[in-house]
Formats: sequence, structure tokens, C-alpha cells
Amino acid sequence: MDQKYFVDERRNKIIEILNKKRRVKTKELAAYFSVTEDLIRKDFNFLEKKGLITKVYGGGILKTKMSEVTPFQEKMNDHNLQFAREASKLIEDGDTIFIESSSFTDPIFGCLDTFNNLTIVTNSFHATSLSNKTHKVIHTGGVIHPEDRGSYGRIATLCVEQFYFDKCFLSLTGLTPDWKVTAVIDDDVTLKQAALKHSKKSIMLISWDKFHRHGIYHVCSLEEIDTIVSDVDDQEVISNLKSKNINLVPVSL
Repeated sequence: MDQKYFVDERRNKIIEILNKKRRVKTKELAAYFSVTEDLIRKDFNFLEKKGLITKVYGGGILKTKMSEVTPFQEKMNDHNLQFAREASKLIEDGDTIFIESSSFTDPIFGCLDTFNNLTIVTNSFHATSLSNKTHKVIHTGGVIHPEDRGSYGRIATLCVEQFYFDKCFLSLTGLTPDWKVTAVIDDDVTLKQAALKHSKKSIMLISWDKFHRHGIYHVCSLEEIDTIVSDVDDQEVISNLKSKNINLVPVSL
């Protein structure tokens, strides 16, 4: 852009952009302000020290605690819907699938009207929004998380263990630099692990800002995931995924 900003103005504008988008890439801001990526990284360092943002791999997000679950409605946005549309393209008529409760995977329920005879097992109460009467929907039951709107615990895990899925659709809190999948809800770990164990193919939805982040709990190694649906555009990350024989479904936003 042609408009020039003083340092404080640029940093205030970055916060304004983050308040609208909640996440932003370093290279996008560099192009927006017509400055170097190194200068934007210095802005991120300053804003993080002020406690206003959290630096992530390739960008920054609004300040949150990794141990907290953001209220569901704050996350249901066009960004997540695009992930769901791409993920739903992997489903086939007659599939038995597991869809876990999360802001990235819940929108998949709105993409299933064109399919026939699906059996859907889920711990999400958003499955009740399904209008297609040809699908069989099975809820796991269990203890309802107060903010996630999903159910967890021994009952939910035992339900998942009764099925064999063609595909499971999962999300994560963070993917560590050494390629470990992490989560923030302890009962969610056992649920994810049960779904992975009982699925022919595992699909994980990962936004670019989740790379090189840490949740509290270890779920699995990335090599245990068959397909990743992501908007990541870092060529080093993409090359590493290919070397691990992980299929990448790109999300264009």
C-alpha cells in the first residue's frame, strides 16, 4: 500500500487487523505495509512483550492461553468453513466417518447434504443441524465440555471404540517443531487416539498458525496421520510433509 506509517501507527494497525482476522501472516503484513518481513517480526516481538499478541510460526495471533478453549462461536467463521469444504471432498457415499467436536471440524456437518448413506459418529452436538435424512448419526455421549460443546470422557471413548471408520476428521491445538500432534483437553487425547486406532484413513485439519505450537498433551506423531488439510504455504513445511508421505490438501483463503 502507498500510505506510510510511523512505527507506533503500524503496530496499532497490526492490532486492528488482528482484532478483525484473529491471525495474520508475516509476509501478508510486509506486503500490506510495504516493509520487510524482518521489520514485521520486530513489531511482533514488541507486541508480544507487551502481552498483546502471540508469535507463531510464520505470523502472529491475538493473545490467548494455550490451556484455554476459545468459545465456539468466536471460531465459526469463513476461514474454518473453507477448511470444512475441502475436507468434505474426501468423503464418499456410504462411508462410516468420525467427526470430532471442534471449530474446524464442526462446519463439515454443513457440507454433507450431497452425500448418501453416511454413518456419522461424533462427540459434537452440532451434528443435530444435519438436515439430510439419509444419514445415520450416532452421538458418543459423555461429559459435556462447558465451552467446546463436545462430550468427552470414558463413555465417549468407549463408544468410538465400538466402530471401524473409513475416515476420521480431527483437529489439533498445536503441531510441535518435532512433528508431534498436541491437544489442550486431556479427555480429548484418548478420544483422538481411539478414533485414529479405529480408522482406515485419518484426516487432520491444521491452520498455518498451528505449526510449531505446543498444546499441553501429546496425542500422536504426525506420521500417524494420512492426510492434512491446511492453508500452510511454507515450502519447507510442505516439503517435509511430502517426505513423510503425508497427503496435503491445500486450502485457498
